[in-house]
Amino acid sequence: MTPASTGRVRRFFSCLSALAVSCLLVAIVVAAQTADAKQPHGSQSPGQISGHVYRSDTGEPIARAELELSATDEATAEAAGGKGIVRSGADGSFVFPDVPAGKYQLEVWRNGFAESSWPGGEPGFEEASGVRSISLKPGEKLENLSIRLHPAGVLAGQISDEDHEAVPGIEVHALLVKFVRGGRRQINAIGRAVTDDLGNFRIANLPPGPYCVRAGGLIARPMKNVGLKEGPAGGMQYRNTYYPGTPSLDEAQVLHLTAEGINDIQFAVPAEGTFTIAGEVLAKSPLDRAEEVRYVARDAEGYSFSTAGLGFAQVAPDGSFKTPPLPPGEYMLSADVTREGVQTELGYASVRIVGSNAHASIQIGHRIEVSGKVEAPKSISLQGTKIALETFGPGFYLLHEGAVDSGSRFVIPNVPPGENMFALLDSDRNPVYVKESVCNGRDYASTVVMLAPGTSLDCTVTLANDTGVIRGKVINGDDPITKVVVVLIPESKELRRIPRYTLTSTADAAGEYRISGVIPGDYLLFAVPPSPDNKHFALDFADRHRASVERIGMKTSGMQTVNLKLTNLE
Repeated sequence: MTPASTGRVRRFFSCLSALAVSCLLVAIVVAAQTADAKQPHGSQSPGQISGHVYRSDTGEPIARAELELSATDEATAEAAGGKGIVRSGADGSFVFPDVPAGKYQLEVWRNGFAESSWPGGEPGFEEASGVRSISLKPGEKLENLSIRLHPAGVLAGQISDEDHEAVPGIEVHALLVKFVRGGRRQINAIGRAVTDDLGNFRIANLPPGPYCVRAGGLIARPMKNVGLKEGPAGGMQYRNTYYPGTPSLDEAQVLHLTAEGINDIQFAVPAEGTFTIAGEVLAKSPLDRAEEVRYVARDAEGYSFSTAGLGFAQVAPDGSFKTPPLPPGEYMLSADVTREGVQTELGYASVRIVGSNAHASIQIGHRIEVSGKVEAPKSISLQGTKIALETFGPGFYLLHEGAVDSGSRFVIPNVPPGENMFALLDSDRNPVYVKESVCNGRDYASTVVMLAPGTSLDCTVTLANDTGVIRGKVINGDDPITKVVVVLIPESKELRRIPRYTLTSTADAAGEYRISGVIPGDYLLFAVPPSPDNKHFALDFADRHRASVERIGMKTSGMQTVNLKLTNLE
């Protein structure tokens, strides 16, 4: 792991890890330890976990649902002797007998259902950090647990080529679409299928919600994937195409899937040329050698989701590399050198594939570095503070950080090129925030900073803790409205693109909400029902619902009380 003084990268490619077709909901089951810490697990009286599995829509029992109870620590695993797997009966009932006290993970699965929910407020349940846990004491019988499975949907249809002939063996992805803070769309591929000999596909067990459908890439053959044509000068494959037939994700039609499914999805995928990127990794020392080159494709809208455009190429002993055939587009290449398992140097290169094979040289050490000093009022301790540069995108998140030393200085080395935003790492230090980030005479605290390879910036970062609080109730007449989302979004459209300026809260059982850490400025405040796609984070949502939006001017360390009415979603 890279030391904090040199920065590190946290990458979360949720769009790749979510390609599994089966959908399991994991509930962490935590059992309390015995009052006598010295008493071994095996000598404790076993307990029992039992309950029922129901449909979430009709309340009918679900038979043959598979429930798996597994230990999550060594002591519990030793006492339990392995996993426990049961199936629900005709009345939806299940029971795990003779369960030792310990820590468990419970997975529930049934074909035709996509996810589970655990109603709160039942005996044995505790709400902690958004995870519902079960506390099982030694010898305790935890009974009447109610698990509800949500019916899944199906996306099905047919893929053809530009000549209207069926395309067999092509991958089709179901992309769940939702908005995130900052107004960006996050794309998660949560379902996949390969077309049959007639070009038909069927993606099952999908949770209801908004989807885009994408097809394209290589053709699946036994033991390997192949293109339509391959050769030294290039090859051919099917272009990544979104329903109803566009290469642009922004032009794709969003399908709103329900449990009834959508079975008439038909569109054509044209062929396109593929080419390679070859080149060399240039290190400062012959002793430094990169093992692989990573490449990421970016389309015209800046999205980085692509199974064909994300991968690795091996680096030869002489430093040369060559990627597999890739479709035209913009690619970001990166390579690193490690010493004793620690990443010491990075290198980047950008290249565009147009209509022929491309070449790229990656200079190790031709890096981006952002450094500077931190200024803060005496009420803010800089001990343990880390300044970060972060990049958000659909399906990924990049973070580079630099610790603030005893001289109030920081260094963030090896920053990747592109758009970055200043932030405090571990923003739970609420109400502390980055008030100013002045680099080369320009303040980047509330805007993105564009970084190119070889850039070196010296910045002054000013912290503040003068945030305010907004609280109130969501009401309908005199009646409170519960479990709705209260959203605070900047009135400035530029600030709406900075995730930390958008804050949310959920109305409790009394309809009350509280939003803290509000940076001084002008905001729009509204309450909406929860939605699968989080459309309230769209940049223009508040503008389209001005009639039910409250204008808020937050002053330094201010406190305001605002009661809201519900905004109906379109």
